[in-house]
Amino acid sequence: MFEQIPPTIFVAAGTIAAALISGTIAFLNLIISKEQAVSEFRQRWIDALREEIADFLSAANSISVHSQVAFAKRESKEVPLEEALEPLHDPLGRLYATYHRIMLRLNPEEHKELSVRINVLENAMSDPKVLVEPTTLGYMLAEVNTEAQSMLKKEWTRVKRGEATYRVVKLVSAVLFGLAVLGTGFIIVEYIAGAA
Repeated sequence: MFEQIPPTIFVAAGTIAAALISGTIAFLNLIISKEQAVSEFRQRWIDALREEIADFLSAANSISVHSQVAFAKRESKEVPLEEALEPLHDPLGRLYATYHRIMLRLNPEEHKELSVRINVLENAMSDPKVLVEPTTLGYMLAEVNTEAQSMLKKEWTRVKRGEATYRVVKLVSAVLFGLAVLGTGFIIVEYIAGAA
């Protein structure tokens, strides 16, 4: 079969095959580099979101403690209400700043449960009954914490597995490599059988 083909065709086919292989490798490197960058950005997003949620929960807890102290001082008439509430200014500023940063980072559809729990806690911060009731607030803080851990775990799993495009390219690359090995093996076997 191969004796009818001029030998120069193999040189041309080899050159074309080398160009195709080089182009494929360059394309795959481009996709892998892009997907690696996306994964790195996602990891930074996870780290920043974790810090912001921790700061949000810390500020909420601080507001609760300061509120309890302020209301106790107010009831005992030790200090005027304005003076008793002054320590709340900094934690309130932190709470609302981190609240808005968190909400801007969350995807409203993918992270709906966490968004709802954070909104409930943020709304509770303006309810004096909740602020002075550590059990209720503690429950809300625990809910946000638990939901945040679950969501961050899912996002970490996504980073670890790689983006969808990366996984598809990896699978296609493996299949193409396997087909190339099989095709090369077939050509070699046919060439040897034809030479014999």
